[in-house]
Amino acid sequence: ALGVKEVDVLFVGRGPVATPDWLVEVYPSAFSGLQPDLAALERITPMDRGVIVTCAGTGAHAEGDGCVEALPPAPKRPRVLMPDSGSCHAAERFDFLSRFFAPKIGIPEDPVTGSAHCVLAPYWAEKLQRPEG
Repeated sequence: ALGVKEVDVLFVGRGPVATPDWLVEVYPSAFSGLQPDLAALERITPMDRGVIVTCAGTGAHAEGDGCVEALPPAPKRPRVLMPDSGSCHAAERFDFLSRFFAPKIGIPEDPVTGSAHCVLAPYWAEKLQRPEG
């Protein structure tokens, strides 16, 4: 449904009860080639809301590159990307990237879903060994 090969999937799980979206982590190379089939995503069951797809970045942020951070960096918080043009190479500059698809509730793709980041922040904080603090 996402246009990625099974071998490119690193993790599949669900968020907590408050945000029970599916969470799929893929390799960065697979993330850049995502081709979601919205009709297929809509047929996934159980599906309360949507699918979050994420991948690791390198975390080497460069200022003035056409990207802005949605939140300022902090030593214990992953960097969050919000592209402000199509020219940024986000995987090279941020700790993780994400896309959110919810065609079942009428949202083909929402690039700034705050509730998705409620799932992503603790997921990546643990993976990057950046505990809450």
